[in-house]
Amino acid sequence: MPSRAESSMQENTPLAQAQNAVDRLSNAVADAETHPSETLIKQAHQAEERTKNALSSLDDAEHQEPVERLVERFEEQESQLARTESEMP
Repeated sequence: MPSRAESSMQENTPLAQAQNAVDRLSNAVADAETHPSETLIKQAHQAEERTKNALSSLDDAEHQEPVERLVERFEEQESQLARTESEMP
């Protein structure tokens, strides 16, 4: 089992940070979808921007397969956010 220090170092990799950003975006989109409001939509867009920034730091990543999967998840969340926003009254 890795020590706490090792675990923290692993979590601070650009790939881990991007994965966390995609997870937070997914949560923000789900919140906006469940309780559509301007505030939650705005928060989801902010999470979307942070996720774009995190993903852009992976352009030079050595292993592109996990990056591609994250980009796919990101694009799905972007589409879902756009649908949720367009369905708001």
